[in-house]
Amino acid sequence: MTDSKIRSRDDVLGTDLEVRRYGNSALYAYREGDDHVIVFKGNESWTKRIPARRNATVPNERLWTVPENWVPKLEIKGDGDRDYTVYRIPENKVDVLISVPVTVDADEAWYGVESVGKLRFSLDETLDQYEFSAALSDIEAQSNHDEDVLEALRRIERKWLIFKREYESRVDDCSPDVFWDAVESNGTPRIDGRSVDPWEDSFDVAHLLEEILDIDENVSRTVKEILEDVDAIPVTPSIEVTVEEDDSFADYFDFQGLIEAGCSPAEAVDYAMVVLTERTPEEWAATRNVDLNTVGENIQKARQQLHR
Repeated sequence: MTDSKIRSRDDVLGTDLEVRRYGNSALYAYREGDDHVIVFKGNESWTKRIPARRNATVPNERLWTVPENWVPKLEIKGDGDRDYTVYRIPENKVDVLISVPVTVDADEAWYGVESVGKLRFSLDETLDQYEFSAALSDIEAQSNHDEDVLEALRRIERKWLIFKREYESRVDDCSPDVFWDAVESNGTPRIDGRSVDPWEDSFDVAHLLEEILDIDENVSRTVKEILEDVDAIPVTPSIEVTVEEDDSFADYFDFQGLIEAGCSPAEAVDYAMVVLTERTPEEWAATRNVDLNTVGENIQKARQQLHR
């Protein structure tokens, strides 16, 4: 693209054409037809033209604008010079975790594709069997509880792995609804970090204890309080928010993402089969019946396209 075809920032900023501006507007982008035009003005000025819409992507791709068809679902505050946003690609029902530049230099202000898959909520804490077992002897010695309670505690120790698995599963099942209720917003919800505590009240494990141990409600309530008091379980479990790879995606999704990023078919195939599926270059070159150097060159070219 020659300079004569580049719109100045004064022509586009504040108009319907504006797509992005960063910092002091040394980096800006505008819409032109089906494309976004990105302009950087600095010691080494450059321009890029990329599609305005994307239906697929792959981890580690760098984007200079967010595609217009991607829908923001959740904003996450980061620890350093980047925050994060989870976007949904509606055409493929895929979620994408993007790093968002906050304080980086304008020529490094790309959006980084961190992970591609499905938005997940899972327990971000470990149930502490050691703390529980260490406290159980003291609890028994104090004799402050009915025998039904003490026997339930002994059975938990014997069935700890079952209890741990069921507890984690129950938290994971409840977390999505609890999370979205807690962060309900008129705009895109925002949270401080990837680990959150969305529970308004303590997470009720009493009914879970009743099911596992076949005990009545009064005993289960007492056991729950003891488990919390000795720090064997958290009163309100923290939830980790992640975007994880999903096996239900169409087999061609990664390939589509690489092609949309500008890779040739050969580059896309070699990168996907080696980098994304963790085959060795030697194994894949033998499978494809091509020279190892050819595979290596294609992978390198694909990386360059992803970071262009």
